[in-house]
Amino acid sequence: MAAGAGMDPKDFPEAQTMLCLAALSYRGFEDPGAGFFHTDRLHLALARGFRDVSPQKRAWDLAWGPVSYRAPFSLVDDSVMYVVRSKDVPDQYVIAIRGTNPVSAFDWLFGDLWASEMTPWPYGNRAEFPEAEISFSTALGLNILQQMRSSAPPSGAVADVWRVLDADVSGALRQAAAALLRPIGEGVSGALRKIAGDLRGALDDLEERRHARSRKDLPTRLQGFLEDWRSETRRRILGPLGAVQEALADRYSLNILRLLEGGARLRSQLGSGQDLASFLKVAVGQARGKVDVVVTGHSKGGALASTVALWLRDTQGRQFVREEARWDPEERATVRYFSFAGPTAGNAEFVKRSNARIGERCYRIVNRLDVVPHAWATKDLREVPTLYDRPVERLATLNDLIEQISRDLERLRYQHVGLNVTELPGELDRTRTLFFDQFVYQHLEGYLKGMELDRLANVATFFSPLE
Repeated sequence: MAAGAGMDPKDFPEAQTMLCLAALSYRGFEDPGAGFFHTDRLHLALARGFRDVSPQKRAWDLAWGPVSYRAPFSLVDDSVMYVVRSKDVPDQYVIAIRGTNPVSAFDWLFGDLWASEMTPWPYGNRAEFPEAEISFSTALGLNILQQMRSSAPPSGAVADVWRVLDADVSGALRQAAAALLRPIGEGVSGALRKIAGDLRGALDDLEERRHARSRKDLPTRLQGFLEDWRSETRRRILGPLGAVQEALADRYSLNILRLLEGGARLRSQLGSGQDLASFLKVAVGQARGKVDVVVTGHSKGGALASTVALWLRDTQGRQFVREEARWDPEERATVRYFSFAGPTAGNAEFVKRSNARIGERCYRIVNRLDVVPHAWATKDLREVPTLYDRPVERLATLNDLIEQISRDLERLRYQHVGLNVTELPGELDRTRTLFFDQFVYQHLEGYLKGMELDRLANVATFFSPLE
């Protein structure tokens, strides 16, 4: 993994706080509940976390969210996001994004079919980096976050912002949000209808196979992932999606969601209220001075944190930004991000764009012994089978799987974003001799220890059930 400038010691306390805010988004990860009751319990769990898990005793108000999204075949939330405003730093907002739900983390890492295809980055001046692309999984994850809706939090936080938002029911913000669900044209709609049934059937087949082997031993599961990667099912999914991508151009992601969800269910899943961009537009407009917008996330949330930050940066100002997408037309906000334990989001050109637009206002923190940041740059991927010394088990099937994935991804030129990269040295837990146990330890507890938070919190602090 390439290293950059690293973290300035003065920034370490803020990074600790950002890791805690990112990790709190995992609360209630196993909860199968849905609707208002589920959201309310999640809100209370976060409020307790803000009070109990604060390394610098920083105080936060929940300003937007929490909001969640659940895919058609999921029993638990696949995505969660919330925004807090600092009580100590004027006009600082932090956007926290949940990573992969740990119930299926290993499936995501090795079985994720979307990493083998890319789609163009559609924001900002595309002439600057015309070949910038992100993976299908990143595009879909970003779009889910863009479309999530939140009502005002039950506390009085940022009441001034919500008064404006609530008064704008018939205004430009609501019209812009509604425009995203308008018909997309008969030609594209027909193409979507033609392949939707086959695609959903293929996804159902894949999910059924994964569920059947979820309790089997790790070598058997790895062999199954390898078979999935090589299978006709993967081609049945990715082929039609690639064709749809070309037809949809810069309006691609929402319609991938339509393809997976169907229009009626998508509307119900998005819910009512205001999306993130609409909230930020009013928050920035109401501020008396400069606004500090920080995005943070762990695991898949780490990759999405840097991607959301670039989306926000590329939709600031007026030039090369559609009017309905301008959340900060006067560029009063500074956008930064903290990415922990994240895989790659896009190719080398995407990295150049991100580094040029975000610059030094980024921190990417990785544990050297964490498997996840080794995905999906092929040089890093090929290090995975030998990442752990003995007594951790060696898996021959893992070598085959990694080599197959690496060969398929080499052409895509995945790279990590970020000019400030801090690599935590990591320490092998020699009591964990199973590969998967060591992987989970390094991906979660390794960061708490490496960031000197292990005396304040442990994994159970963040991955706690809703009460």
